[in-house]
Amino acid sequence: CSRCDYTTYVEIPALGHDLVHHEGQEPSCTEIGWAAYDTCSRCDYTTYEEISALGHDLIPHDGQDPTCTEAGWAAYDTCSRCDYTTYEETPALGHDLVHHAAQDPTCTEIGWGAYDTCSRCDYTTYVEIPALGHDLIHHDAKPATCMEIGWAAYDTCSRCDYTTYVEIPALGHTWGDPTYVWADDNSTVTATRVCGRDESHVESEAAVTTGKVTKPAAYGVRGETTYTAVFTNEAFATQTKTVDDIPSLTPTVYPAPTEKPASFPFVDVSKDAWYYDSIYDIWMQTLMIGIDETHFGPDLDTERAMVVTILYRLAGEPETGECAFDDISPKDYFAKAVAWGQETGIAKGFNDGKFHPHEPVTREQLAAFLLRYAAYQGKEIETTGLLDRFTDADQISDYALDSMRWAVQSGLILGTDENRLKPKAPATRAELAAILDRFTVFLG
Repeated sequence: CSRCDYTTYVEIPALGHDLVHHEGQEPSCTEIGWAAYDTCSRCDYTTYEEISALGHDLIPHDGQDPTCTEAGWAAYDTCSRCDYTTYEETPALGHDLVHHAAQDPTCTEIGWGAYDTCSRCDYTTYVEIPALGHDLIHHDAKPATCMEIGWAAYDTCSRCDYTTYVEIPALGHTWGDPTYVWADDNSTVTATRVCGRDESHVESEAAVTTGKVTKPAAYGVRGETTYTAVFTNEAFATQTKTVDDIPSLTPTVYPAPTEKPASFPFVDVSKDAWYYDSIYDIWMQTLMIGIDETHFGPDLDTERAMVVTILYRLAGEPETGECAFDDISPKDYFAKAVAWGQETGIAKGFNDGKFHPHEPVTREQLAAFLLRYAAYQGKEIETTGLLDRFTDADQISDYALDSMRWAVQSGLILGTDENRLKPKAPATRAELAAILDRFTVFLG
């Protein structure tokens, strides 16, 4: 009762817990755990006690760079108790390809097809093609000869320059002793030698001879010329030959002059001089006279006009017309002689249209005058005389070459003691007298 302690209360005893048992749960890295505990099915009674989560037990791992074919990763951690990880994969890079051209194989070196390689790794599509080896062609041997090389049998490759060729040097000639054949006119000597290994191999050289008067001609005695042939080929020896090919001198017989002087008048011509007889003979024929009554002037140069005048006298001073050379006056003592010489072709002028009468006559000009006169007289002219023995023969002008050959061959010009012709030198009056003396003999 609200006013008293009246009650109808009857105590019912406590029931006690109706326990339900629960198994324990171990905590993990991220989740809590608990020990085994009981709860009451009728109340919230429990013996539960929470065990905190353990947290991760981290293990660090190094990073790995990706390659062309394998993935990589950055540095990461894992837990020793669970599968926790910070691992993140980096994809494989793939190949960075570099292309390479093909190379054909050769006989001795391998080849390959076109292929790729990776700039980051050893990836390659390279496939080797083996060397081909030589494609041999056989060649027969050839024996060596005197002048040509030979070789043993050998092989070459059709694809490359491979060869087993070995050259055999030319054998060279085995020359026999040389033979020498002189030309009929002694102008040349032909040397010949033959190979003992092959008779078709012949070596020959024709050498032009040089002649030197080694014995002058005299009256009734022929003179001698020694000819020498020198070869450029050292295998051929120098050849010499002496021939009596200079005609002997024939004494000249002249008719007595119409008025024979009491004595030889020229005081400048000594009887001991080499030209005394010639000057005497020519003077006796009145072909040449003195420069005054007592002097001949043997060492003076002879003028061109004087030569033509002498030949004009020798021809008998025939009638002639006027001279066409513009440097010849009708009043000149030699005008008729030069006019006659021009008409007959004996006297020729220069390119300027002049005769130059007072110029000294050269020895080659004198030879030309005499040859033309001899032809004018109908004499047979031979121009095959050899000039090689004279050391200055190469100085003869082209126009006078045949004239000098004829003069030497005919014995009119003999040369000097030095074996020279001196073709460009002036002819002295003494030389002219000597040559005219021989010339009158030649004319007969």
